Amino acid sequence: MTTSGTYYVYEHWRLDRDECFYVGKGKAGRAFSSKNRNRHHKAICAKLSREGFAMEVRMVATGLCEKKAFSLEIERIAFWREIGADLVNVTNGGEGTSGMRHTDEVKKHLSAMNKGKPAVFKGRHHTEEAKAILSAKAKLRGPPKLTPETIEKIAQSHRGRKRSAETCAKISAAKAGKPNWAKGKPSKLKGRVLSEETRLKMSEAKRFYWAKIRGEA
Repeated sequence: MTTSGTYYVYEHWRLDRDECFYVGKGKAGRAFSSKNRNRHHKAICAKLSREGFAMEVRMVATGLCEKKAFSLEIERIAFWREIGADLVNVTNGGEGTSGMRHTDEVKKHLSAMNKGKPAVFKGRHHTEEAKAILSAKAKLRGPPKLTPETIEKIAQSHRGRKRSAETCAKISAAKAGKPNWAKGKPSKLKGRVLSEETRLKMSEAKRFYWAKIRGEA
């Protein structure tokens, strides 16, 4: 086991809910790589991409030796699971060997083991206490803040990408007949009259947000 301080512990957050959904340990560019992720992780990233949201990488600690990184990874996974977060981690952390690659036989075995198994949090709901903890932490963090490096990586992954006609047709067919998620729900702004100053602030904030996502800010 390596003892140099080249490792870190990171979290993947889904910005549609501002929630952590994965905790990992790695080095170099592992935190920003989409390779060798489990199917639940890939499903969430695909959903975020389809709906115009992004995944944010948040570093918990850097400059760690591998042993300390494993220990912190276990600690963070335990913390999120304790308060009811819907993590897609398939283990409790602290496992594996850096640079290890599963053989095709092992991959098939793992795939067969996981087929048909529901998501860990499926059917469960956050307790009121867990909701209060998540809410308090979100308020302390404030709005999501992307580093210039993260913004550039997100922008780079979208530049030049165009959906094929076949993909567009599949998306259209999947959504056909499904009501809009907001249909029938009362608007939070119903009955309120926003001042011109407030409207300009909201417009500017939204413009700045998308400029950051596109890497233009």
